[in-house]
Amino acid sequence: MLIQSWSDPAKDESGPIRIFPAVPSEWKDVEFRDLRTEGAFLVSARREHGNTTWVHIKSLAGEPCLILTDIIGEVRAKGGRPFKLEKAAHGTYRIDLKKGEEVSLCSGSAKDP
Repeated sequence: MLIQSWSDPAKDESGPIRIFPAVPSEWKDVEFRDLRTEGAFLVSARREHGNTTWVHIKSLAGEPCLILTDIIGEVRAKGGRPFKLEKAAHGTYRIDLKKGEEVSLCSGSAKDP
């Protein structure tokens, strides 16, 4: 309900990490912290008034991260260095994370997460 991830053996990589893929519409305000995903990522996220407001990702292994989120508007990344978000599909972004790096994603119009 809160997060999904699995490997794609055909591509020899982790598939997209899905944020709040099956949260009931009645759950307007939800937050989770440091859930581990395929590819060795720790992910935290918050949903307020039914909208995802931010996602935080920490890489434990140093693999590229593919993330699917429903953050409204232009998604921006903030971290210890400038991160380039490569749009892979609608709502899906690829982020080049090195081992130990962390990045936060939020709407371009939102306050910092």
